[in-house]
Amino acid sequence: TTHLSEVKALKHDQSQVLGTCIFSFAFVITIPTWAHEKHQSVNTQLAVWPSIVGSVVLKVTFGIFALFTFNHLSGSNILTKLTSLHEPLLIRICGYLFNVGGILCGIPPVCIMIRNN
Repeated sequence: TTHLSEVKALKHDQSQVLGTCIFSFAFVITIPTWAHEKHQSVNTQLAVWPSIVGSVVLKVTFGIFALFTFNHLSGSNILTKLTSLHEPLLIRICGYLFNVGGILCGIPPVCIMIRNN
């Protein structure tokens, strides 16, 4: 059985959680570029916060379901577990597609940010 006490965000030591959240959203490079490009009539609060809240809800939901699905990750992350040879082929394919898809989707925005900075 899996308990919510295994969720790192609910544990006493938050040192790994904050860094993961900040770097996961890449605020340091995306927000300044976006603020420079946005039109003055765009409401910053309405543009930024709903997307952040939606992303957080999806990531937390995915993480909780992953915790319940794979009882104990024993220190490894979910992507390592998804691509493990001990998992069925379909799960491994999905794990690899998630990895590649995440990288490929991040290339165009980074190119735009590099050009603008």
